[in-house]
Amino acid sequence: MARSLYLIFPNTWKIVLTSALLTGLMSACFNKSVEFEAGWATSQIEGTMLNSGGEELEKDSFIMVLEYYSRFVQFEEEQILYVPQAKLIRPGKGGRFRINFDLRASAIETVFISSKHRMERFRFQRQMGIGELHYEAKMTPESNWREHLILEVSPFLENFILEPRYKLAP
Repeated sequence: MARSLYLIFPNTWKIVLTSALLTGLMSACFNKSVEFEAGWATSQIEGTMLNSGGEELEKDSFIMVLEYYSRFVQFEEEQILYVPQAKLIRPGKGGRFRINFDLRASAIETVFISSKHRMERFRFQRQMGIGELHYEAKMTPESNWREHLILEVSPFLENFILEPRYKLAP
């Protein structure tokens, strides 16, 4: 019986199996904290900054966005060169943010920074078949915020301010 159905509908089985395989692959590409919607290619990332209790963070917080653009210069036995650019985004009302994924960028790394919380990082790759990503940045409280600011946050931000290759706008 199954063999006769395969002979009658050979293309239908191929389509069903291919669809199941693609759905499984796309759902396995992201962390559980990331949801996605289907589309041609990743065009934007939206989400919310939350504290450990699940409440929105909007005061004293910002997001450092690093966009990586690949240059098609590859030396023998070396990796492809990626040129990063940086920009700052502040979350809006309710801690919501929206980051446009430049069509020329191959990846975006986000660093969420909020007062009295540890830095949270997440990297997004451009994916075919996924149009929009939804991410909730869950910030971890930091009991010793001053030391964290001096030892981790300040050197991290200083690099982007002083290094001209990031083209960070004032």
